[in-house]
Amino acid sequence: MDTQSGFNGILNNQQVYNPDFYNWNRIKIRYCNGSSFTGDVEEVDLTTNLHFRGARIFEAVIKHLLAKGMENAKNGILSGCSAGGLAAILNYDRFKSFLPNGARVKCVPDAGYFIHIPYVSGTKHIENFYNGVVETHGSAKYLSKSCTSKYGAGLVLLGIWVPENPASFCRNGPSSMGSVCLQGRNKHERYLL
Repeated sequence: MDTQSGFNGILNNQQVYNPDFYNWNRIKIRYCNGSSFTGDVEEVDLTTNLHFRGARIFEAVIKHLLAKGMENAKNGILSGCSAGGLAAILNYDRFKSFLPNGARVKCVPDAGYFIHIPYVSGTKHIENFYNGVVETHGSAKYLSKSCTSKYGAGLVLLGIWVPENPASFCRNGPSSMGSVCLQGRNKHERYLL
């Protein structure tokens, strides 16, 4: 496995390519657990010897970063692409809770919502699959209660809980995620994940 990874897009450290965030602190967390960092099962699967503890991984990484100086952050962005975008959406409230009161914290997912339509055969395979992921990983306790009560935990983990009115969502964001507008810069006091 590579020990270093290149930063592109909003992670790029060159002003010409990334004028808004080139001088922010940047941390890349490799996606490694299959549940968007929401799993938390104490028992180890005896058959596979797998640990389903993505939520603990996320918390350990954030606590490590806090000890390295993120505890003084005045601004923070939690971002990701594809499944990482979904992880950013699902973990935004937890991420924000670790940062100082008054810090401006935003979620900027690059994708993360997945298509939920029946297969040609009419079956809802993907919904059943994600319900199984929630059950296996014990993810329900880290998912929005207001969303899971309306859509079910599997569809929330899938990223299906997008409001019926996308224009309103883009303008206001869901209440748990805040707006997605980006504001200001203050060198050495911002963290981009």
